Amino acid sequence: MKRIFGLDFMRALAIVWVMYVHYAYILYPLFPYKYELFFNFFNWFGGYFSVDLFFVLSGFLIGSIFVEEFINGEVNNVGKQIKDFWVKRWFRTLPNYYLFLVLNLVIYFLIEGKNYLYLVPKYALFLQKIKSTDQLSIFGVSWSLAIEEWFYLFLPSIYFVLYKLTNNRKLSFLVPLSLMFIVPVIAKCIYVFTHPFYANHSEFFKFTTFTRLDPIGYGVMFAFLWHTGKKSYFIKYKKKFAVIGIGIFVLTLAYSYAFLAKAIQHSIAYSLISSISSISIFFFFTYIHEMKNFRNSFINKSIELISKLSYSLYISHILVLDLFEYFSKGSSLFESSAGRITKLFMIYSITIAVSFFIYEKFEKPFLKIRYKYIT
Repeated sequence: MKRIFGLDFMRALAIVWVMYVHYAYILYPLFPYKYELFFNFFNWFGGYFSVDLFFVLSGFLIGSIFVEEFINGEVNNVGKQIKDFWVKRWFRTLPNYYLFLVLNLVIYFLIEGKNYLYLVPKYALFLQKIKSTDQLSIFGVSWSLAIEEWFYLFLPSIYFVLYKLTNNRKLSFLVPLSLMFIVPVIAKCIYVFTHPFYANHSEFFKFTTFTRLDPIGYGVMFAFLWHTGKKSYFIKYKKKFAVIGIGIFVLTLAYSYAFLAKAIQHSIAYSLISSISSISIFFFFTYIHEMKNFRNSFINKSIELISKLSYSLYISHILVLDLFEYFSKGSSLFESSAGRITKLFMIYSITIAVSFFIYEKFEKPFLKIRYKYIT
């Protein structure tokens, strides 16, 4: 797929924000106490919104490929085409995932002396957050990767079965797409009505695999509309849609702030935050998609580079952070204001360097050889 600057910008923004959310505690002492709620809110909401950006973007990109091939394209051998779809996807996602699973197992054994081998079957099969009670003892970012992998598995599988039964492409696509929204709603409703009403159930609503499928669903829905005749409509009214999206985003900010400030504090409210933020992304998606390059070529190249490295950055940044903390433990170099800012800059820089190496020496080679396995 041809690179689109607006999507590169969205991906770069999402990964930089995700990293900041996890690194923000470094700057926490620099903020006066009276700004504590705002600081916590920015990080808390950013944790939701930045990952939802990734999910909606992933849904759009993978949905675009799927729609072009299985709805607009010619379906000659649906089984073979789905196998090829999986090969292309999994050569993109699985090598890095399993590499960092191994690195997490080895490194945390060395620095903590703990053996996490008993977790390998769950992590290897992306079952680490099927239940809200499952704890991510290592490889904390893997919860979101599990959501995406189940999406990659479910959408083509259900499409295959329905296409074989009905020979109807759109129906075979729209049913699993509908399930992207129905399953999370049912799961949230069951949980809300079987648990205390006034509660903050972060582990369930934010991290559990089948409660966060809907952000990906919004991306897939947009791809379906975009590639089946509605593209010109979205472009024509992109500013109006963007205004709606920004309006929903502002309401989401206010809603989330009220929740964090305990003005709203019940499980139904908490369950809606990710869905509402994803809807806002859906509405301003066209405006970002159609963004033009900046005049400064350095900025454009930097955005494209961060976008290319985004998967490696996402999957490595927590491990880099923990190693930096381990080796700098007891040092007073980073206690001052300048020291903390320097520390943040150093961690960002090291993470980018590590990710660049992983991308060039590990990720790209797998992307090249995947076509050998496509028949």
